[in-house]
Amino acid sequence: MPATMTSRFVFAPARSAGAVNPLSSVRRSIIREVLWNGNREPWSNLYSLDPDKSVIAWAWVKHPERRALYNHTIDDPRWKHLTWTRFTSRKAAVRWLDAI
Repeated sequence: MPATMTSRFVFAPARSAGAVNPLSSVRRSIIREVLWNGNREPWSNLYSLDPDKSVIAWAWVKHPERRALYNHTIDDPRWKHLTWTRFTSRKAAVRWLDAI
């Protein structure tokens, strides 16, 4: 393993945790896009409140847990060799990418 590595991620606020997923889910449902192993996203997942069925509900319910996991990982001494760059919006990530 190299002496130093860099990890970058976008972690948007909870209010936008599912902002992209609904549009992607609708598109996948309409065009019947194959996801993996022949699976397709059913229409019922778009309006389900069950996080085990709906990626939208999952993103909303799991957001606090995932945020805590990222914060814990960043603070964990085992990962101090990593350089973390946190983007709080897609726009910030795009600006950073455009600058390199």
